[in-house]
Amino acid sequence: MSGMQSTPRSVMAADCNGQQFQEAWPSWCNQMMHLLSKDRPHADKREGWAGQSHVFCRLASMADEPGVRRDAAGIATQLAPMLLQTLLKSDSGGVCEAALRALAGVLTVTPAALRNHEPALTAAVAQLLLSPAAPAVRRQAALCFALLPHVRGTVGT
Repeated sequence: MSGMQSTPRSVMAADCNGQQFQEAWPSWCNQMMHLLSKDRPHADKREGWAGQSHVFCRLASMADEPGVRRDAAGIATQLAPMLLQTLLKSDSGGVCEAALRALAGVLTVTPAALRNHEPALTAAVAQLLLSPAAPAVRRQAALCFALLPHVRGTVGT
């Protein structure tokens, strides 16, 4: 986590004002992606996904600001393969739960950015939902499974 000391999750989540956050979040997301590489320890990966989740949760309230959805979509398309890898291959419940929280954030802010990965994401989330994973992982999987129809724009009103 040494590379992330300048951008702690508390700052990303709440401690900076909207303008500071809006200017810095794309850089933070890119920095956190380094924590998600497959050779990193579970603690780094969990922290990286938790950070992505916090950023996307905060972006949900700013999604209608000019450029936010576009920039979030760019980050989301980079995260999609990492999300799939984590959901399919993680042997850590904490990492998987954090990745699912990040996926829920992405699905809330910019679901269409995951359109190309929707079938694989649906299969991975369904597999977790039906697995003997920890209850917290299954709860997050259920939330993501409910949000996945937004990717195709097939959610009824």
